[in-house]
Formats: sequence, C-alpha cells, structure tokens
Amino acid sequence: MFCTALAFCVLSPSLPHVVQPPVAPGVETRADDHGRRAVVTRFTPGAIDHSPTGAARALAAANWEAIGPFGGDVADVAASPTTAGVVLAGLAPSSGGGGTMFRSTDGGANWTELSSFTGLSVHDLEFAPDGTAYAGTMDSVYKSTDDGATWVQKNLGIGVNDQTLEVTIDPNDPLRLWAGVADALGSQPNTLLLSTDGGNTWTPKVPLGGPYGFAAIAVHPSDSNKVYAAWQGGFGGGGVFVSSNGGTTWTDRTGILPTNPMQDLVHDGTRLLLCGGQLFGSQNVGVWTTSDDGVTWTELSNAGWPLRVLHDLELEPGNPNHILAASVGNGIYESFDGGATWSFGVGGTGGLSSNEVSYDPLGATMTLFVGSSSNAVWKSTDGGASYGSSSLGIGQLNVYSIATNPLNPLEVAIAYQGLNDGGLQSSVDGGVTWSGESVPGTRWNVVRFDEAGTLYALNDGPSTIAPEGVYRRSGGTWTGIGPDQGTLFETEMFAITFEPGDPNTIIAGGSDFGVAGHEPTCWKTTDLGGTWTKTYEGTGEDFEDVTDIEYLVGGTDVLVATFNDFSGVQDGGALRSADSGDSWAPSSTGLAAECQGWNLDVPGDGSVVYLADADAGTGNGGLYESTDGGLTWSQTNASGTTRHVTSLPSDSDTLFTTHSSAPKVRSSEDGGTTLGDYTTNLTTTAWMQGLHLDTPGEILYVATNEGSWRTILGPSTTGTAYCFGDGTGDPCPCGNTGGTGEGCANSTGVGGLLVGHGSLSVLADDLGFDGSGLLPGQGALLFVANNQLSGLYFGDGLRCAGGALIRLGVKVPNGSGDATWGPGLGVKGGWAAGDVRNFQLWYRDPVGSPCSNEFNTTNAINVTFAP
Repeated sequence: MFCTALAFCVLSPSLPHVVQPPVAPGVETRADDHGRRAVVTRFTPGAIDHSPTGAARALAAANWEAIGPFGGDVADVAASPTTAGVVLAGLAPSSGGGGTMFRSTDGGANWTELSSFTGLSVHDLEFAPDGTAYAGTMDSVYKSTDDGATWVQKNLGIGVNDQTLEVTIDPNDPLRLWAGVADALGSQPNTLLLSTDGGNTWTPKVPLGGPYGFAAIAVHPSDSNKVYAAWQGGFGGGGVFVSSNGGTTWTDRTGILPTNPMQDLVHDGTRLLLCGGQLFGSQNVGVWTTSDDGVTWTELSNAGWPLRVLHDLELEPGNPNHILAASVGNGIYESFDGGATWSFGVGGTGGLSSNEVSYDPLGATMTLFVGSSSNAVWKSTDGGASYGSSSLGIGQLNVYSIATNPLNPLEVAIAYQGLNDGGLQSSVDGGVTWSGESVPGTRWNVVRFDEAGTLYALNDGPSTIAPEGVYRRSGGTWTGIGPDQGTLFETEMFAITFEPGDPNTIIAGGSDFGVAGHEPTCWKTTDLGGTWTKTYEGTGEDFEDVTDIEYLVGGTDVLVATFNDFSGVQDGGALRSADSGDSWAPSSTGLAAECQGWNLDVPGDGSVVYLADADAGTGNGGLYESTDGGLTWSQTNASGTTRHVTSLPSDSDTLFTTHSSAPKVRSSEDGGTTLGDYTTNLTTTAWMQGLHLDTPGEILYVATNEGSWRTILGPSTTGTAYCFGDGTGDPCPCGNTGGTGEGCANSTGVGGLLVGHGSLSVLADDLGFDGSGLLPGQGALLFVANNQLSGLYFGDGLRCAGGALIRLGVKVPNGSGDATWGPGLGVKGGWAAGDVRNFQLWYRDPVGSPCSNEFNTTNAINVTFAP
C-alpha cells in the first residue's frame, strides 16, 4: 500500500512484473580492489542518455570549502597557568613560508586562528606565572596580557633580521627575559638578548665569535646569573655556552658533545639537560646531562636508540626524574629514572614528528600537549599513557598532492610533508572524515590511483627512515616497490602513471640527486616493481626534475612528460615517448626557451594535451596546448606562472589552472583563450600545490600548504533519469505511452517529467526537483526511496522507487502544470555522503485518466550523494 500526504492510499495490484536488481540502463557497479568501499554507481560513457536536457552543462560558479584534514607544523604549544582551557599553538611551517598562531579556550578541543599572526611563523610560546604570554616569531617577540587574545610586538632593536627562535622567562624574575635569535646566514650578529623590563627594551649579550643562531636558553632555577645558551647552524654545527655572570661573559662548554644543531635546554636545579639533532645528514645529538655547568657531560642516549634527533625536553613538575623528550619522527620518549632507561613512541605517538611536549599547569600532571610537524596538536589526559589528535580547526596541513579513486569518487587521498617528514591520509566520504595511512614519516610527494582503484604514493626520503621510490597499498598495507638507489636522497620521485589495461606496467619520473647526480630521470617496470629500468637520464644538467607523465587517450603507447630546471640556465620543457616509456626524446617545439614544464592534462576526449608552464624567472609562464600528441606546442592566451591544469573529461575546452599569483585558480570555457577568476571562498594566502578533478568531472580539488579544498562543479545532469514511460523500458499500464524521457501519458496526452537541479552535495543541501506536465491545481507528491526497481504498474504510471519511503512534500502545480521542490530537502531526507537514493513524483489526475486510476507518476531519478 502506498499512501500520499493527501491521505490517498492505493493498494498496488499483483501483477506479473518481476522486480529486477536496481541497475538502470547505462549504469555500472564496481568495487575497488582492496574493498575499502563497497560499490560505486555511475553512468557509463557511451550509454544511452535519456536525460530530458541532453545539453552540455554550463560551468558552475566557484564555491570553495576547506575539507582538511586538520593539521599543520606546530612548533610549540603552551597552556595558560591562570585561565583553565586556554591553550596556544604556534605554527612555523618547515617550508619556511607562512605560519600563524591558533588559540583554544576549551583545552584544545577546538582552535581559532589569530588573524594578526597570519603569515607569521611562531617558533616559541611561553607563559609567565601571572598569565602574561610571550611569542618568539619570525619578526621579533610579541607579548600578551590577556591570555593570548591580543598581542603587542616588542622591538628587539637589532634591525630586520629578528627571527626569534626562543624566549626564556627567568624563573627568579618574570620581567627578566632572554631571546635567542637566528643568525640570518651570518647577517645578524646580535643573536642573544636580555630584557629586564618585560620585553620593552633589549640588550645584546652575545658570546664572542659566531655567528650563532640560539635556539635554546635556560636559567638556573635559583641563580639568575647562571645562564645556559645552545646554538644551531642553519645547515649544521652547534654547541653550548655557559655564563656565571648573567651573560656578561661566556665560556664554550661544548666539550665532548656532538657539534650538531642543539635544540633545547632544561635545568632541574641540580643538573642541566640538553637535547638536539637534525634529520638532514643524520646529525644526531640525543640527550646529554651535566652537573657541573658543562665541564663534563654524560650521554643519556645511545646508538641503539631508534632516533637521536630531539627537539624538546620536559620535566614533570616536582619530579625531575620523569623526563619526556620530543623526537622528530618517533614520537615521545619517556624516562622515569632520570634518563637511565627509556621507552620510545609512548602513548601511541610513534608516528609523530614531535617538536614540543608540555604540561598543562592547571591540569596537574595528567594533561599534556604535543606540538608536531604536520599533525598539529596531540593531547593526553592520563599523564601520557595515551595521546590523541586535538587539532580541530587547525587547517594548515602542508598538502602536496590530492587524488580520488576513479571507481569511487568519494575515496580521496592526500600526501603531505614537512622538512623531512610527512605522511598520507585518506577519506572514504569525500573528505568529511580522514584516517592516517600506515606509512613511514618521510616526505611524500604524490598520491595517485590506478584504473583498478589501487592507491600508489611517491616517497622522497629520508632513506634512513624508509627507502625512497614508489609505494603501493594493498589491503591497508603499504609496500615499497622501488626504485631506490641509496640512502642519500638519490632517487627523488615526482610523477607516476600506469599503462592502460596493464596493471603491472608503471612509469615513474623524478630526478637523480646528490651522489647520483642531478639529472631528470624516467623509470619503468613491467612486473609491478619487481625490476625497474631507468629509461631516461638527462645529460649532466643541475637540479632538473621530471614533474608529470601522462599517457595519451586511446590505448596508444605514446606518453608525454614535463620537466623543469632549477639551475642557473632554467630551461625545462617536455619529453615524449612513442614506445610506452622504453625510450624518450625532447619534445619542446613551440615551447619558450625558459619553459618550466610542471604539469600535464590529457582530456578524456583526447583532442589536445595541455602543459602548464611555471616559468617565474622571466615572468612569462602560461599554458600551452598540443593537438598532435605532444610533438609540437602552441601557447594559449593564458600567461603568468601556471602550476597545474585539468579539464572536464567530456569537454576539453572547459579547464582549470592554478597560479602562483592571484587569482590562484582560474577557469576557462574556451580552451584557455580566456581565463577567469575561480577562487570564490578559497584561501588567498596558500600556495597551490596540487589540482585534481574527480573522474565524473563533478568535484574539483586543490592541495595547498593550508590543507585541501574542493568546489562542487555538479554533474552534467543532476542524477540519472530512468523509469521512462516513453516505450524504451517497461510498458505503461494501458498503452498510455508518454513523450521521450517522460512518465506514462496522463489525461492531457503527455507524461509527467521530473528533472533535478542543484548539486548532490550533502553539505550544500541545494538539491531540488522540477516537475512539469502535471495536472494544474491537483496535488503532486515528491517521494524518495532506497531501492531502484523495474517498473511496477502503479495507477496510470510506473513505480520504480521502492523500499523505505520518505515523503518530501506535496505541491499544487501552477496553471502550466509545473511545481518545484527544494532546496533543503536533506533535512527531511536524512541522507549522507555516499548514499544512493531514488526520487519520483506521484500526482493526481482525477478526470479522464487513460487507465481510470485517477493518479499517475513521472519518471524517476537515481542519485549518489557527495559530501
């Protein structure tokens, strides 16, 4: 029985129609190879399109939204000692650009960016006992007297090179501050300063020699004259100085310490503890201690440690034997016996590249915060027994690449990285929620799915943590499949593609590096990584990279690759292979001499190949196209540094590009002849690092150093129409055939027509439906059901939406027989991203209906909802 909201109930007759599986003509259903999603339903190219519109869609207006995942390079995190719930997080991206500060008032559950710090790296945060806060930033020291809500900059008086790495508050006098400043590659001699008036004025207290970039300062808890300062070089070197007279004179106490970058100092009243190290070049330091102000040192770490690169030390208040250390790659280390024995990666932090660990002064010893590269803030409420992400609102993850599964557009993957760390995350609901992939914490450049839905990623080292090269996911497990030429960044990888129809053949590109040279390279495997052959190597150029590789459409063996050049010559361009990557030749005819080939796009219709030129040295750049498979190129009217290009799979003239200057995303509907601003609601400060369009051509994504973003372009028609009463499917009950794409004919001689409009985004909730060909002044009900059925006789029409029904509203058609439902249907419908639903209209036809049943139905529409 089916009852409308008009209380009109009809008992469906028992007819010899068999309900078939819910698969409409032209729809295919697949699962990916590792079972992470059950099925995806999409319209098959080439299938008969019964859409009543049939016309090419117009480009939807941009409406970008951040989809995360939440994260960022948090250099320091500190909780207020006077106001419960207030926590500050300073971000200093490892790329060297950007930066900001976030503030939480609910103990780290939610974070809000302080706009006054946007673009300003924050290296250090300190609270004085009275709640006064200090921040060491890329541009001097800032001070707050309202728990970090507002800030005032303090002039160090040393000129423009005032990058402050460390602020230390004297435990004996909260107005006495020390600041450690970077040496600016030797341009800043005043790198250690003292203030005795809360930061209003500063006096240099620099040891002789140098230059020194001071990253750690400690003051003896009971003697302000005893000051300890540790320094680090930009690319190596480090040491420790000690003063017994408040910084008037200094003694070098590096002694037997490794002369590598030093990162932190802490004094417990009896002894001084030191940590340090740098991943690049395996510049290990570990943890050391001295009880005689550096005359002698004892190492608390050893060569058996998993990693001896540490950025921070923290002592439990009142218990100096309980030591926490933040490692750059293995999470938090912990000792309960003063450093005699240690546990590593405690509380589930083993995958974190941690920069800071600190106690909440108002949380006794139970609440701790960890600031980490990429993964932002983690929190423990059980004294460090377990930690979990606490980064909601920190959308600053440095995302390098984003991709969707061609068999399931709701499955999204990203690659992110910091200086020498990073990872992969994936989502199965279009970016609503994210999960970390179990991969080493190295530099990840690219993610890409093959045509079977298998996810691959390119690892750029350090090889001391995990081998470089191509990684493949199978059943949730990642395996490196090569190539890898050594442990010193010799095999940098930036591009990967797959031979159509052959899952075992992979083409990859990048560059040799370091001891392997500096040439652009291409690699090929025909046995899924069992063996690799280097099929192309440049001829002695410096710092050239293959950045993208694509097969041409149509099952040919032709590939095109882009490469760039960071040497003084700066002459990148294109390569071409006519034998499926076995050999390569330059193919730059028509490209500018300074072209920096960065990215390629081969539209689904195979008509052209687009090349994005990222040339910035001459200020040219732009967009090129080839109509002969990459043999020759011509420049479109687009100009300026262009990083990426992608086009609609069904329309090569509709394309999108990213740029280094505003507008950073642009669109064109004429093949790049003209480009317009396509950045509505997109971040204006981020770098565009990746551009991706899902396989249906419905959602456009960008990867940025401030997370990932998307805008919904919308499907070519909103949903897939089916259940036609036009003679192409099940016959109408009494031979009352309607017009093309319509339902069965009603008393006016035409059939009712249902057409969708808006997008399929659950978040936007702008899906709506237009009914036409209905009876003026008679009630019409829009309903939605889970199942797609073969046509069942239902009144004078066919019912093709069954199972659990939800009534979405009754409308009375106007004098032309038209009515509209939506937007805002999702509130009543209750659907979520990934849900498949079927919509149909029931409408009254009380006078002269063809089959005398006095009601009829329109066609139906099947949709799969996006996030």
